[in-house]
Amino acid sequence: MIYFIKIIIATLVIVLVTELSKKDTKLAALLLALPIISFTAYTIIWFESRDTDKIAKLANENFLYILPVMPVLPLFTIT
Repeated sequence: MIYFIKIIIATLVIVLVTELSKKDTKLAALLLALPIISFTAYTIIWFESRDTDKIAKLANENFLYILPVMPVLPLFTIT
C-alpha cells in the first residue's frame, strides 16, 4: 500500500508541474525548484523507519548531487 501512495504522490507532482507549465512557466518552475520530492521522501522514510541517520545521509547526498547539476540547468534555456 505504501508503494501505491509513493507512486501517487510522485505522479501528482509531475502532472501538476507539466500542466502548470502550459499556463504559467514561472509558477511551474518555482514548484519544480522546491524540494517537494525530497521532503516527501524524508517524511515517508521517517514514518517507515524513524531512522534519522538514514535521512541525514540521504539529505547530505542529495545536496552533493545537486551541486554538479546546477551549472547544467542554464543549458536547457538555449533555444
